[in-house]
Amino acid sequence: MTELETKMQEGLEAIKKQVSEFEKSAGENTAKQIKDAIDQKMADLQKQIEDGLKASDNSQEVKDSLEKMQDHLDKLDIKLQKSGASKGIVKTMDEEVKAKFEEKAVQDAIAELKNNRASSVPFEVKAPTTMVLGSYTGNALTTEIDRVISAAPNRMPLFRNIVNVSTIRGNKVTWVNKEAQEGTAGMTAEGAKKSQISWTYTEESADVKKITAFVKVSKEALDDLDFLRSEINTDLREAIEIKLDEQISDGDGVGQNLKGILQYAPSFTVTGTSFATAVFNANRLDVLRTAVALVKKNRFNPNYIVISPMDAALMDLEKGTDGHYILPPFVTADGQRIAGTLVIENEAIEEGSFLVGDFTKSNLRIREEININLGYENDDFTKNLVTILAEMRAVHYIKKHHIPAFLQGTFAAAITAINKPETV
Repeated sequence: MTELETKMQEGLEAIKKQVSEFEKSAGENTAKQIKDAIDQKMADLQKQIEDGLKASDNSQEVKDSLEKMQDHLDKLDIKLQKSGASKGIVKTMDEEVKAKFEEKAVQDAIAELKNNRASSVPFEVKAPTTMVLGSYTGNALTTEIDRVISAAPNRMPLFRNIVNVSTIRGNKVTWVNKEAQEGTAGMTAEGAKKSQISWTYTEESADVKKITAFVKVSKEALDDLDFLRSEINTDLREAIEIKLDEQISDGDGVGQNLKGILQYAPSFTVTGTSFATAVFNANRLDVLRTAVALVKKNRFNPNYIVISPMDAALMDLEKGTDGHYILPPFVTADGQRIAGTLVIENEAIEEGSFLVGDFTKSNLRIREEININLGYENDDFTKNLVTILAEMRAVHYIKKHHIPAFLQGTFAAAITAINKPETV
């Protein structure tokens, strides 16, 4: 073994020993302590190499020695990384040494040595620094993707859940109304003429209407963003459900629109009833109790009251003149039922308005449930665009004799109608 190899070997052995000590005391040394200790060992090894190079005139000896040193450094760096001793250091020792050998000044100096010329190798390993988060200027490595797309909330669909729902096979639904009866049943004496009655029938019908929504999206987006198609399908389905709900509640029945409950439902009125200007200090709860009674007077059994969340809160906050909360005897303790009728809060009904009724008399018939299809339109194929289409077909109706099962109105007008004026 040459003198240069011996010095290099001794230097490397000293560094290996230092690394072993770090492994035994893992957790007790900071990255800076490790860095400082290895820097000192490397500085010592550097000086030995420089002295050896200056004293040697055998270029092959220098070349062989440098190759052996590089092999030792490679193995040592791997050991450092596995032990975790180099955590927190920007560049590994191996990277620094390799980078130094690639510098032109070092390569020129080695070439000089190969030509048996006197030369020195500027072999300096820079002191590593501690890596901090601020050293990283991007965001890809520090970002975790949340695949749930954020969207503004829609109101919850309501009416399909509370009306009478069934399916049909055709594109029209027809029903028969029994019209005004003539004559009545009567008490009849023996041998006398019996009582005769008669009535007529009329026919009504409603057409199935289609609700649709579609989006265009690139094929690349669907392929590369595996969650996008699911999101689109969900959004399209939600759009169809909301539109159906709007049509059931207040579709005007014109053109391709369904005819909704609010187009059928009579307006609140107490004219000719005992409620007209009869309720002292009337409030919203009084109005709804009156509406339930009026529907029952029409021989129907109301099962739901639909109001906006704002009006529901105002009713809960109603107080007497002394500041106590008002809870009439016809309202349950939780405020969820008025005269036995369930109260539903939903933005389908505008603030300040109400809808009371027997919703079993509201008929929704589904011809085709919501389905989603993919296809091409016009030049979509050549543009790599895909059309995603959602659609459904349905019809809504209330039979003629069931219209009085519903009642709608505004709180302001209804309070005025039932409120009893104060007497002086």
